[in-house]
Parts: sequence; C-alpha cells; structure tokens
Amino acid sequence: TEIVAATATARRPEAKKSRRVMLTRIQHPRTVTQMQSLLQASPRNRRHDDDVLQKKLPLLTREEEVTYAHRVRTMQAALRIRQECLARRGQAGGHPDAPVKDAAWAAACGTTPRDLIRWLHEGREAREVLCSANVGLVSSIARKQYNRLRRATGGHTILTIADLIQEGNLGLLAAAERFEPERGFKFSTYAVYRIRQRIMR
Repeated sequence: TEIVAATATARRPEAKKSRRVMLTRIQHPRTVTQMQSLLQASPRNRRHDDDVLQKKLPLLTREEEVTYAHRVRTMQAALRIRQECLARRGQAGGHPDAPVKDAAWAAACGTTPRDLIRWLHEGREAREVLCSANVGLVSSIARKQYNRLRRATGGHTILTIADLIQEGNLGLLAAAERFEPERGFKFSTYAVYRIRQRIMR
C-alpha cells in the first residue's frame, strides 16, 4: 500500500523529471559524499565553499520536496520488503545471506523487475537532491556547535569541525530517508532537527 501511494505521487512526466535531474547535476555539483573533499581544504577555502553552497544552491519548492520525499519512501519500502524476504527465507531454513532474485523481489513489491530498478534509481536520485539542496545546513550547524563546545571546554576538545560535519552529514541522510511531507513542515525544518540531534550525540 505504501509503495502504491508513493508511486502515484512519484510518477511525473519523464521529460520534466529528466530536466530536473539534469539541472540538479549542473547547478548542485556538490553532494553529501563529495563534501568530504572540503574537509581537506584550508579553513579559508572551506569557509568560501560553504558560503557558495549556502548562497547559490536554491532550496527546493514544496512540490519538489513532496515528489522527492515520496520517491525516497518508495525506495525505502522496497528495501524493507527485501529484508522481509530474507527473514522469511531464514525462517524457512534457507541461507539468509543469499541474494534475493530480482523477479521474486519485484513480485513481493507487486511490480515488475524493470519498475523496481527504476524505483530504486529514482529513490537514490531523490535522496541525493534533497541532501544536496540542504547541505549548507550541516556546515552552519556544525560550526555553531563547535564554537559552543570550544567555549564550554576552554578550547580543549579532541573533536574537530570535520568530526561534527561528518556526523551532521549522517543526520542529513537520515532526515532525507525519514521525512514525511504530509505532516506539513518543510524538509529543512526536519533536517535541522536531525542534524543537530546527530551532532549532539
């Protein structure tokens, strides 16, 4: 049921979707994974890159957030079904680590292998776009928490800004996978909560 409901919203005209993904790849060159390269740069260059990210990466519209969120949830639902298939196989005496065949996995999801692959691809693309458009939140929150930590410890801390940014990236990924747009708030609002929660650990 979750997959069917998510797919109904996720399916858009292919031309529009392709154009959006193409623009995303051109205008949003930095992703959560690529942000790790910024940690190797000098503090001055890294601060300049953060300013560029925050000023030039436009936020997604409400409709785009809903569309991408449903695609991610469709992917997550399919992955949960795969885990359930593995669990049932283990209970039946089969090898739990053996891969599930695409045909069996697609049948459990109520679709075809071709559509299943498309769902997974669109889900990964959507998660990447959600994170790329909001990755500036990570550096902003991490720097505030790092400065607060240094003041509290008198400058004596084993943690670095790179550690906090890495944890913040994980929080951003978790936000993209758990965001529920039907609750009425924006993705950035939920992402701030998840990023701060992960960093404060």
